[in-house]
Amino acid sequence: MSAVHQKKKDISTYEFIPEMSQTKRVAHFLDWAAKHMPKEFLPYNVVLKAISGYKHLPRLESKEVEFIRSAITRVRKVLLATYHRGTVTMPGIGVRATVDDADMVVHDVAKKGQRVTSAMNAFTASVNVVNVANIPKTAEMAPYQKYIRQAKEVVGLFGSQEFLQKLLPPKTEKKEDDR
Repeated sequence: MSAVHQKKKDISTYEFIPEMSQTKRVAHFLDWAAKHMPKEFLPYNVVLKAISGYKHLPRLESKEVEFIRSAITRVRKVLLATYHRGTVTMPGIGVRATVDDADMVVHDVAKKGQRVTSAMNAFTASVNVVNVANIPKTAEMAPYQKYIRQAKEVVGLFGSQEFLQKLLPPKTEKKEDDR
Protein backbone atom coordinates (compact mmCIF):
# COMPACT_ATOMS: atom_id res chain seq x y z
CA MET A 1 0.00 0.00 0.00
CA SER A 2 1.48 3.38 -0.96
CA ALA A 3 1.99 6.22 1.53
CA VAL A 4 -0.83 8.22 -0.09
CA HIS A 5 -3.26 5.31 0.24
CA GLN A 6 -2.15 4.81 3.83
CA LYS A 7 -2.91 8.46 4.60
CA LYS A 8 -6.36 8.11 3.04
CA LYS A 9 -7.03 5.16 5.31
CA ASP A 10 -5.55 6.99 8.32
CA ILE A 11 -7.77 10.07 7.99
CA SER A 12 -10.92 8.14 7.11
CA THR A 13 -11.97 7.98 10.78
CA TYR A 14 -11.67 11.75 11.23
CA GLU A 15 -15.05 13.47 11.45
CA PHE A 16 -14.93 17.10 10.39
CA ILE A 17 -17.19 19.71 11.94
CA PRO A 18 -18.60 21.90 9.15
CA GLU A 19 -19.97 24.48 11.62
CA MET A 20 -16.43 25.51 12.61
CA SER A 21 -14.50 28.14 10.70
CA GLN A 22 -11.90 26.76 8.32
CA THR A 23 -9.08 27.85 10.65
CA LYS A 24 -10.67 26.06 13.61
CA ARG A 25 -11.30 22.96 11.49
CA VAL A 26 -7.61 22.81 10.54
CA ALA A 27 -6.61 23.15 14.22
CA HIS A 28 -9.16 20.51 15.22
CA PHE A 29 -7.84 18.13 12.56
CA LEU A 30 -4.18 18.69 13.48
CA ASP A 31 -5.05 17.98 17.13
CA TRP A 32 -6.80 14.78 16.03
CA ALA A 33 -3.83 13.82 13.85
CA ALA A 34 -1.40 14.41 16.74
CA LYS A 35 -3.33 11.79 18.71
CA HIS A 36 -3.90 9.30 15.89
CA MET A 37 -0.82 9.80 13.70
CA PRO A 38 1.79 11.30 16.05
CA LYS A 39 4.66 13.22 14.44
CA GLU A 40 3.42 12.47 10.92
CA PHE A 41 3.64 15.42 8.56
CA LEU A 42 0.47 15.93 6.57
CA PRO A 43 0.50 17.55 3.15
CA TYR A 44 -1.77 20.58 2.95
CA ASN A 45 -4.04 18.90 0.40
CA VAL A 46 -4.60 16.01 2.84
CA VAL A 47 -5.50 18.56 5.52
CA LEU A 48 -7.99 20.21 3.14
CA LYS A 49 -9.52 16.85 2.25
CA ALA A 50 -10.01 15.99 5.94
CA ILE A 51 -11.49 19.32 7.04
CA SER A 52 -13.79 19.59 4.04
CA GLY A 53 -15.00 16.01 3.90
CA TYR A 54 -13.88 15.63 0.29
CA LYS A 55 -13.91 12.15 -1.24
CA HIS A 56 -10.96 12.89 -3.55
CA LEU A 57 -7.59 14.41 -2.72
CA PRO A 58 -7.42 18.05 -3.94
CA ARG A 59 -4.52 19.13 -6.13
CA LEU A 60 -1.60 20.69 -4.24
CA GLU A 61 -1.66 23.69 -6.60
CA SER A 62 -5.31 24.57 -5.95
CA LYS A 63 -6.33 27.90 -4.42
CA GLU A 64 -8.07 26.09 -1.55
CA VAL A 65 -4.86 24.25 -0.63
CA GLU A 66 -2.89 27.50 -0.86
CA PHE A 67 -5.40 29.09 1.52
CA ILE A 68 -4.79 26.29 4.05
CA ARG A 69 -1.03 26.79 3.74
CA SER A 70 -1.39 30.55 4.25
CA ALA A 71 -3.68 30.08 7.27
CA ILE A 72 -1.12 28.21 9.37
CA THR A 73 -0.21 31.29 11.43
CA ARG A 74 -3.87 31.66 12.46
CA VAL A 75 -4.17 27.91 12.96
CA ARG A 76 -1.12 27.98 15.25
CA LYS A 77 -2.85 30.47 17.54
CA VAL A 78 -5.99 28.32 17.76
CA LEU A 79 -3.96 25.15 18.32
CA LEU A 80 -2.06 26.78 21.16
CA ALA A 81 -5.06 28.39 22.85
CA THR A 82 -7.54 25.54 22.42
CA TYR A 83 -5.48 22.34 22.24
CA HIS A 84 -2.21 23.41 23.92
CA ARG A 85 -0.18 22.35 20.90
CA GLY A 86 2.29 24.04 18.60
CA THR A 87 2.80 23.48 14.90
CA VAL A 88 5.76 22.05 13.08
CA THR A 89 6.05 22.76 9.37
CA MET A 90 8.39 21.20 6.86
CA PRO A 91 8.58 23.09 3.56
CA GLY A 92 7.60 20.91 0.65
CA ILE A 93 6.24 18.20 2.96
CA GLY A 94 3.47 19.58 5.16
CA VAL A 95 2.45 20.38 8.70
CA ARG A 96 1.76 18.64 11.99
CA ALA A 97 0.87 19.53 15.55
CA THR A 98 3.21 18.89 18.45
CA VAL A 99 2.32 15.73 20.34
CA ASP A 100 3.62 16.31 23.88
CA ASP A 101 5.58 18.72 26.06
CA ALA A 102 8.98 17.47 24.86
CA ASP A 103 7.92 17.90 21.23
CA MET A 104 6.58 21.37 22.07
CA VAL A 105 9.89 22.43 23.65
CA VAL A 106 12.05 21.12 20.82
CA HIS A 107 9.94 22.33 17.89
CA ASP A 108 8.01 25.35 19.17
CA VAL A 109 9.46 26.94 22.30
CA ALA A 110 13.08 26.67 21.19
CA LYS A 111 12.32 28.27 17.82
CA LYS A 112 10.47 31.12 19.49
CA GLY A 113 13.33 31.59 21.97
CA GLN A 114 15.72 32.05 19.06
CA ARG A 115 13.36 34.59 17.48
CA VAL A 116 12.97 36.53 20.74
CA THR A 117 16.73 36.65 21.20
CA SER A 118 17.22 37.88 17.65
CA ALA A 119 14.48 40.51 18.02
CA MET A 120 15.86 41.66 21.38
CA ASN A 121 19.36 42.01 19.92
CA ALA A 122 18.00 44.10 17.03
CA PHE A 123 15.86 46.21 19.39
CA THR A 124 18.79 46.76 21.76
CA ALA A 125 21.05 47.85 18.90
CA SER A 126 18.45 50.35 17.65
CA VAL A 127 17.69 51.75 21.10
CA ASN A 128 21.39 52.15 21.90
CA VAL A 129 21.92 54.25 18.76
CA VAL A 130 19.43 56.89 19.92
CA ASN A 131 20.72 59.80 21.99
CA VAL A 132 17.78 61.16 24.00
CA ALA A 133 19.46 64.59 24.17
CA ASN A 134 19.20 64.87 20.38
CA ILE A 135 15.40 64.39 20.32
CA PRO A 136 13.64 67.77 19.97
CA LYS A 137 11.94 68.91 23.17
CA THR A 138 8.54 69.53 21.63
CA ALA A 139 5.05 68.48 22.71
CA GLU A 140 4.88 66.17 19.70
CA MET A 141 8.11 64.36 20.66
CA ALA A 142 7.53 64.28 24.45
CA PRO A 143 5.87 60.83 24.39
CA TYR A 144 8.77 59.50 22.32
CA GLN A 145 11.34 60.93 24.73
CA LYS A 146 9.56 59.12 27.55
CA TYR A 147 9.32 55.97 25.46
CA ILE A 148 13.03 55.88 24.55
CA ARG A 149 14.06 56.52 28.18
CA GLN A 150 11.91 53.59 29.29
CA ALA A 151 13.21 51.45 26.42
CA LYS A 152 16.79 52.20 27.46
CA GLU A 153 15.95 51.08 31.02
CA VAL A 154 14.40 47.86 29.76
CA VAL A 155 17.31 47.19 27.39
CA GLY A 156 19.61 47.58 30.36
CA LEU A 157 17.70 44.83 32.16
CA PHE A 158 17.55 42.29 29.36
CA GLY A 159 20.43 43.39 27.20
CA SER A 160 23.04 41.25 28.91
CA GLN A 161 24.38 38.24 27.05
CA GLU A 162 23.73 36.07 30.13
CA PHE A 163 20.02 36.96 30.01
CA LEU A 164 19.78 36.35 26.28
CA GLN A 165 21.62 33.01 26.52
CA LYS A 166 18.94 31.75 28.90
CA LEU A 167 16.34 32.15 26.13
CA LEU A 168 18.30 30.11 23.60
CA PRO A 169 17.71 26.37 23.26
CA PRO A 170 20.56 24.08 24.26
CA LYS A 171 23.19 23.35 21.66
CA THR A 172 23.07 19.71 20.68
CA GLU A 173 25.72 17.76 18.90
CA LYS A 174 24.85 15.13 16.35
CA LYS A 175 26.36 11.78 17.26
CA GLU A 176 27.70 9.43 14.59
CA ASP A 177 24.69 7.16 15.30
CA ASP A 178 22.14 9.98 14.82
CA ARG A 179 22.81 10.52 11.14
